[in-house]
Amino acid sequence: KTVFIRGKIQIADIAEFTIEIKLLDDYPISLPEVKEIGGKIYRSDDRHINEDGTCCLTIPAKMHQDLGKNYSIIAFIDIFVIPFFANQIYYEIHGVWVNGDYSHGEKGLLEFYSELLETKSHKIVANLMKISLQTFPKLSQKCPCKSGKRLKKCHFKGFILLKKIPLIQIASDYRKMFLVP
Repeated sequence: KTVFIRGKIQIADIAEFTIEIKLLDDYPISLPEVKEIGGKIYRSDDRHINEDGTCCLTIPAKMHQDLGKNYSIIAFIDIFVIPFFANQIYYEIHGVWVNGDYSHGEKGLLEFYSELLETKSHKIVANLMKISLQTFPKLSQKCPCKSGKRLKKCHFKGFILLKKIPLIQIASDYRKMFLVP
């Protein structure tokens, strides 16, 4: 039930990469996995390429947020795959990413959710994520940022943005960030 798309991706007239896109049987719920299989890119965290060639395109929650629920593989390639490989070329020349990048692991997740929720407080991020996982969150409850305002009058915008990310992704990220021993 796993589908693989293999081939070459041309970035302008500058470079060509051999890639493999793996679609799991629950696609589009689960995001496609992209590998650079031609060996053109050095495998390292700085290059966002794992030892097995798997590409860290960006934070999975960001992909879900940007793609929506019913996205096509073409949209996935256009929004994430092509820019990723174009960024690889830029990084090779300049040693930095065009639009910056998130850190790896829990730190990168915290960077993304902090940006999304417009707070630097990890406690507020944790509390808002926990609230978003509730079946029927009460928007009239006090906001976890301790502003004294109700959630719907305070961090409601961030809460709505969280709702665009599948609950299973938020739960997974929450566990990685806040329940890791």
